[in-house]
Amino acid sequence: MFVVDWIILKKLHIKESKSIVYIYTRDFGKISAWIRESKLKYPIDIWNVINVSITTKWNVNQIDSYKIKKIINYSSLTFGSISNILELITYLYKIIPEWVPSENTFDEYLELIELMENNEMNKNSTEFFKLKLITKAWIWINSEKSMNFKKLFEFAKSNKVTKMIQIKWISESLMDEISEFNKESYNLYLK
Repeated sequence: MFVVDWIILKKLHIKESKSIVYIYTRDFGKISAWIRESKLKYPIDIWNVINVSITTKWNVNQIDSYKIKKIINYSSLTFGSISNILELITYLYKIIPEWVPSENTFDEYLELIELMENNEMNKNSTEFFKLKLITKAWIWINSEKSMNFKKLFEFAKSNKVTKMIQIKWISESLMDEISEFNKESYNLYLK
């Protein structure tokens, strides 16, 4: 049995109160587990952070108990902010391999959630986070890019997204280049 904090990436309802959740943690990476949700507790939803107690029997993970640690109040968020966070969750779910932990990725996601709740998160921070995930997964494509893109790409390998947001020389055309690179790399990864 182990107890850790998780980010909910995906949830599949199987029966009335039983679901399979795909979760991501700094210690164990991405795993799936069965959960029986109590009607008395706050429901588990994607992008929330929960603290869980998990047992494993015959290679099947079962969440025995859970406690919600961080709930994102999306009623005050714009459609763009919700769309950005769903993109982050999708990239985490699709790109990060199972059982590969990354303390930095987990912590940066939590930092971005804080930005989002303060209405400071924008499309740039989402694209920077996706770029960091692509550099960690080693799936980027090799194509001609601008010198500024190459500098930012190297900067992304060893710096947090919150540091990347502070860079002043990022133009709209560079953001378009980053966004296009992220899409191309993501599509290549899915093939």
